[in-house]
Amino acid sequence: MNRALSRMVFSMNYYSKKIIIIAIILGFYMMRADAVQALTITNCGMKVNYPTPLDRNIAFHGTAMYEILAVLNLHNQTTAMSGINRDSLQYNVWRSARSGKRNLTKFQLNQEALNHIDDINLLDIRYPNLADFTKQKSKFYLAGYYQGIYPNNAQTFRKALHNKNIYSFINTVSCQSFADNNHKIIFEDLFNDMLAIGDLTNRKAQAAKLIKQYQARLNVVSKAVQKAKNRKKVFYFAGGLKTPYGPHTASMESAIIAKAGATNITADNLQINWRNLRRANPDTIIIPFDGNQDLLLYRQKIIQENFSGTKAVNNIIPIFYSDWQTSPAAVDAVEHLARALYPELF
Repeated sequence: MNRALSRMVFSMNYYSKKIIIIAIILGFYMMRADAVQALTITNCGMKVNYPTPLDRNIAFHGTAMYEILAVLNLHNQTTAMSGINRDSLQYNVWRSARSGKRNLTKFQLNQEALNHIDDINLLDIRYPNLADFTKQKSKFYLAGYYQGIYPNNAQTFRKALHNKNIYSFINTVSCQSFADNNHKIIFEDLFNDMLAIGDLTNRKAQAAKLIKQYQARLNVVSKAVQKAKNRKKVFYFAGGLKTPYGPHTASMESAIIAKAGATNITADNLQINWRNLRRANPDTIIIPFDGNQDLLLYRQKIIQENFSGTKAVNNIIPIFYSDWQTSPAAVDAVEHLARALYPELF
């Protein structure tokens, strides 16, 4: 009897152990299944079911997207990039600024993030194709229209990516800029993108905390410029010799100018020519450049010739393209411009 009882106890222990092991394995897989959750977002007119978190094997286009990823501590998860030429002057100017070697902007990236971008694999400089992403085993691509994704076949291309489990996100500024020049870009567009990216990468709380800090800084500027007796008018000279051009209302440049307490004279699709620009009588002219001093001098010469005898020629503000990006750096751009326009208020 004792022997039979022992066999029964052994048998129960054996099967109990098997049941426990199976339960552990099932629990592990259930945890894995729970960890991957679908998040549905309508991004740039396309409804996408994102399997979150998309916090590995991230590809991106341009330094602005990298800055967003870096402040969310996702830079180490980036494995491929487009839109960046590490041998270019513009890249070196950007890198210098983000390392704190220029005093026009406070926004910096830590040394780890700067070192990492020097080693990221390069995709096609303008428009990577499906094979590029497959080769790099990318899972998430952050880009924009004309900023890594060609708009004319964007929907088809994005669907092809998603069919290969490579999910894309297009920033609101480039989407709206392409779709509707009358759409007024505001800072909330940037902040909403940051929240969405945070949501997709399990960094939403971190994104919300940063945005609160950025909004507090912008509120300080807003309160100060409200005291200005006269709102300054600004011409952002984006280029052009015979036919000059500047940013319309669906642009980050317009959002920065507005937040700094000024009016962008080309925001409302003014028929831009030198005669109309002179009639608009701007107080200040902003000249963006990539670090090439010859380009800056050339653009200054054009302005001097076409605005001779006006107050604007004595109020020229040169800025670097990389300081006016659709990224947290834009907050610094607002502070810098507001102080330049209204020094007596700060």
